[in-house]
Amino acid sequence: TQHGYQVLLAANGKEALALVVSHPAEVKAVVTDIMMPVMDGVALAHDLKQMHPQMPVIACTGWGQEGIQAKLKGLGVESFLEKPYPSEELLTILHNQVTLAG
Repeated sequence: TQHGYQVLLAANGKEALALVVSHPAEVKAVVTDIMMPVMDGVALAHDLKQMHPQMPVIACTGWGQEGIQAKLKGLGVESFLEKPYPSEELLTILHNQVTLAG
């Protein structure tokens, strides 16, 4: 919010998906963790890309798993952040993805 973005928070993937469904015109990108309760980041990315193929999804993980990254790339997720990451890196990726998505 300090950088001009309106942020909607969700405790898990299912809540995030519900927010996107209830605010389709307002959500311009989704930043998700890979490991979440109820619905993980891979399942969330899959469902988001089914509903909104052009929706930028930025996946964050605390451990580098090439298999999961490959699976997410197959779903159309191009941006990954390994924790810990500086906020500037997230802001740069977010800005670039939102700009590309139009």
